[in-house]
Amino acid sequence: MIFRSLALLPLGALLALTSCGAPTPPSAPPPPPMAKPAPPASADWRDWAVNPGDWRYRAIPGGSMAEYGPVGSAPLLSLRCDNAARRISFSFALTPMASDSVRIFTSFGSTVLPLQSVSFATGTPQARVEIDARNRLLDQMAFSRGRFALVITGQPPLVVPNWAEVSRVIEDCRS
Repeated sequence: MIFRSLALLPLGALLALTSCGAPTPPSAPPPPPMAKPAPPASADWRDWAVNPGDWRYRAIPGGSMAEYGPVGSAPLLSLRCDNAARRISFSFALTPMASDSVRIFTSFGSTVLPLQSVSFATGTPQARVEIDARNRLLDQMAFSRGRFALVITGQPPLVVPNWAEVSRVIEDCRS
């Protein structure tokens, strides 16, 4: 009988009856998100994060250049082809009192090159390495699996993707 009388009530009254009762206490705020643990430091350079940025290619008088770094900032790494000399130079930011050599890691192995010059004229310390355009290290950089790294003792490693701009500068210097 009660069910029959409830069926006769208008729907709005039925809803009002169901919403009656003691108010529910507000739910507790959700717990703060747990901090994600930092990834373990790896001795393998292939596990290191790629430095943020993009490659930009451009033709320059006497050759070509590719620069890597965040847009709107000074490049972290520049590859420059000197067509007349058939040489490619690497320039990159350098902290004062850094080592006198750079180790370049590719998926083919690593190579140590001496830093040939350091320039402080731009306000940002820059190191430079220059190699022959036919040096096999350039092929190793171009064909390394997704990235290569430059490591100088005393400063953070520079890990960059080996996009087409790298190969383009190498090919420009060889043709």
